[in-house]
Amino acid sequence: MIPVQYRPRHNPGCTCVVCWTNDFHREMTLRNESRATRCCQILANPEAALPVQSNFFMQLDEVSQ
Repeated sequence: MIPVQYRPRHNPGCTCVVCWTNDFHREMTLRNESRATRCCQILANPEAALPVQSNFFMQLDEVSQ
């Protein structure tokens, strides 16, 4: 069951504490959901999800030659 969030009946753009807290909670919830989705993608297929990082020692070998 999805919890119902409090929706204040204030004017659009209101910056009172209740409206600010509601906006802050909504933004943090969206960030958390997107972070969880990204983590699931990385865990499901880490090679495709993460960029390829070259080995530091291989770079040193290339520079020394």
